[in-house]
Formats: sequence, structure tokens, C-alpha cells
Amino acid sequence: MSNQTLPSHWLPCPVTFISTEAEGQRDIMTATAMFVQESENLLVVSVSREHLTAKLIAKARGFTLVVAAEDQADLARKLGSVRGLDEDKFEKFDIQALASRPGKPPVPEGSSAWMDCELVGEHEADKYLLFSAVVAAQEDLGRPPLLWQKDRYHSLRAV
Repeated sequence: MSNQTLPSHWLPCPVTFISTEAEGQRDIMTATAMFVQESENLLVVSVSREHLTAKLIAKARGFTLVVAAEDQADLARKLGSVRGLDEDKFEKFDIQALASRPGKPPVPEGSSAWMDCELVGEHEADKYLLFSAVVAAQEDLGRPPLLWQKDRYHSLRAV
């Protein structure tokens, strides 16, 4: 089955980065997220249990979900090409972070938005961990977000 015929590739989804930091380690990875309940600001992300990101989420009991901006497709691809256990992606890709977030996981400059999330649950699904979290703080940075569908990136603008 080609990617074009996979139902999971038909559903447009936001391109997000999961930024994590705990015990002197940090990581960032490309992922997708889905809100499961708006009134409680509850969302879910899926991470391979072997990724450094999963280990850091478990240690920190939270993460920062960053909504990629329309011009961050190249960064999204790059972040998927390197394992956080092997290299610090922030250094490797010279990712400049917003300066106003002491004590929180880094947010790449030029992003669309960020959400600090507190872990409320964890579910095992094959080789993945599904983390559910509530948004504790957020900021819309005013840039159009990046979407992904059928192996292509798209910009989201009002119609």
C-alpha cells in the first residue's frame, strides 16, 4: 500500500514539534497532536517508546507542544532525520529558541504557537506511548501554521 492510499495520510494534521527537557537533557522531534477535549484543553501525542523524547516526557511529567509555522517544513524534515540519543538537535541544526522561557523546554524562533503541557495519562500502543496532557500555558505567535497531508506540507490560511 502506497502512502497515498493509507487512510492515515488522507487526514490533514498539524505539524508540531514536541520539545522536552529534564535532568540536563533536552530533545525536540517532529510529531502530530490531536485535541481530544476542548473544554479541558486535553490533547494527545504519540511518541516511540525508544525515543529520548518519551523518556524526557516521563521524567518531566510534561512537554511543550510547538505548532510549526508555514516556513518550517525544512526544520520538520531535519528533526526527523536525527535521533536525540545521538546528538543535541538544537546544536546540530542551530535552532535558536525564544529567550523569554526560563525553566521551560525551548521553543524554536519563528514558530506559529506553543503550549506547555502537563501529563495526565500514558497509554501503551505497540511500540508507541500515547501521552495525554492538559495545556497549562500557551501563546499564539501570530504566524500561519504548517499542515501535512498525503506526504506534502501545506500552509493554513483563512478562506
